[in-house]
Amino acid sequence: MSAYLEKMAEFSALLRREGLSAGPQETADACEILSCLDLRQRGTVRTALQAVYAKSREEQAAFQRAFDGFFVSVEKRELLRRRAGDLASRRVLTDPMAVVSDKHLLLDRAQRDLGRAALGRLAEPKRELAALAASLDALSPLKVLGRGFAVVADAAGTPLRRAADVPVGSQIEAKLAEGSLLCRVEEARE
Repeated sequence: MSAYLEKMAEFSALLRREGLSAGPQETADACEILSCLDLRQRGTVRTALQAVYAKSREEQAAFQRAFDGFFVSVEKRELLRRRAGDLASRRVLTDPMAVVSDKHLLLDRAQRDLGRAALGRLAEPKRELAALAASLDALSPLKVLGRGFAVVADAAGTPLRRAADVPVGSQIEAKLAEGSLLCRVEEARE
């Protein structure tokens, strides 16, 4: 009987937490019964212990839940042991920082990919902007003046387009790339 006493005392304490009457007498009776049974016959053990501890239907339901949780079958115990072994060998438990490192690598790769994608999206507009800037620069009056041309305007600053529009003796201004010249018209040629 003493071989079962410690285990049955634990089981009795669990039953008391579930609201069943499981005092010293019930525990002693359960130990006595277990010494007469084949413990490999789970159903028989359950029925015998239920007769000792659970009298009403409510108590029987509470007893069955407690019994199933406390006395695990050999098959279920082996299954749980295998599951625990599988879980214990998982990388997240054997090397928890490895998972963090893996995620860090993924983030680094995503950051690199996003950087490349951003540069790729900016490259074409950058080329277009450079081409437009070059076209604008080529059309700039300052560039034209830099190639030796001049902008000629009358005294009011209005650009002159035809020689016939300027009377002889008028004062005109020729704007160059660097500076300007004040001139007097001596002759107009078409």
